[in-house]
Amino acid sequence: MKNSTCIRSLCFLISLFMSASLIAQTNTIKYYDSSWDDVSKDSAFYYSQFTKQDTVYTRTSYWVRSNKVKSINSYSDSSFDKPKGLSRTFYENGSIEDSVYYTPTGSEVAYNFYKSGQLADSSVYSDRGDCLYARHYYENGNLWVNYYYSTTQKKEITEAYDITGKKINNFIYKRQSSLPGGVADWSMFCRKNLNPDVPVDNGAPVGTYKVKISFTVNKDGTISSIRALTHLGYGMENEVIRIIKKSPNWLPAIELNEIVSSRKIQPVMFVVSGDR
Repeated sequence: MKNSTCIRSLCFLISLFMSASLIAQTNTIKYYDSSWDDVSKDSAFYYSQFTKQDTVYTRTSYWVRSNKVKSINSYSDSSFDKPKGLSRTFYENGSIEDSVYYTPTGSEVAYNFYKSGQLADSSVYSDRGDCLYARHYYENGNLWVNYYYSTTQKKEITEAYDITGKKINNFIYKRQSSLPGGVADWSMFCRKNLNPDVPVDNGAPVGTYKVKISFTVNKDGTISSIRALTHLGYGMENEVIRIIKKSPNWLPAIELNEIVSSRKIQPVMFVVSGDR
């Protein structure tokens, strides 16, 4: 069955961090492996074409092996950070996999489908990105999970059922990956191990620099696939990568009561002042 929750997936949105100087160009083509990491044309699994028409920027992605459309996403900005209107993802057989509508106010309505065409789940997000409610279905159409935030009880409610309709107790709808002590534990680890003077030691000009590093938290809690999303230099990306490699094991993410791998993005701010 499909395993998709209100947790946004990097691959689902196919919204990757790229330099504005590159994607601001029209009719640009980029190549990716099956995990949507940049690769050369010869080893690509997907490729994407970035175009502009009037005030709309469009990213259309394809399977290399078949040249069939994988996804069509529209944006309101040249950095491809602000989706607008209808975005769609397709199976290679041409049937629709995901459909997301981004309203002018910033809220979202999303649908996900099985290859058979049966609705797998539907969800609604607020303009702040919070999941207001979601429903998930077995491929035979039976209700699997009903999830929503109760404004009266001020808490998330999850109602889950097996394929026969029997209620499943203690069902965990979603849990973000984290260190055992949560965000506070990770922040303390970063503060303790990060050298904030790296850009100063490497001669960076005065300024504020925001580095972004992505990594995967595997099902066993280990870290892998660490890569820089920015390329500001002066040793900053390497320093953040260094401390992420030293990270202790994490508690893996849970989606729809199953342990899953998850992708994280870690931003770090470096400040080089004039008092040197």
